[in-house]
Amino acid sequence: GGTVETAKDFTYYCDYSVWDTFRGVHPLLTILDPDRERDMVKSLIAKGEQGGFLPVFPAWNSYTSEMVGDHTGAIITDAYVKGIRDFDAEKAYQLMRRNAMELPKTEELYRDGQGRRALGSYLKYGYIPLEDHVPFAFHKNEQVSRTLEYAYDDYVVSVLAGALGHTADAE
Repeated sequence: GGTVETAKDFTYYCDYSVWDTFRGVHPLLTILDPDRERDMVKSLIAKGEQGGFLPVFPAWNSYTSEMVGDHTGAIITDAYVKGIRDFDAEKAYQLMRRNAMELPKTEELYRDGQGRRALGSYLKYGYIPLEDHVPFAFHKNEQVSRTLEYAYDDYVVSVLAGALGHTADAE
């Protein structure tokens, strides 16, 4: 196995239920408790550094294939654009870009929950066809929802890319 790093200078958070919290809880925390939100962002980045991909739905202190979408990038970008900057935004962006553009190196890592489900179809067609039943996912037949969620997720990657000067990626 790999090494386990300890959190230095921040509180490490494990379970997020991201699909349920990215649109309400995290934006609220950027306003009411920005220090806690910064620590949550740092925790997501640490998870990405340790595993190679940002987690899509970190639960039980591991990667999972729960829910559709890839909204950890929304949490990170929202914090950044609201002025929470005490984290490695460039590293976060590179991890967000990896989630949007790359598959894990092995099927075992994909089965364990790393990376976006059905990314191959999404990159090839710009959507996930109904015929792609999204193997190794908790939700196997939500192709329209997954496509819409990825389109939003790509938008938030674009926003952070633009903010950091990665103009070609932002476009």
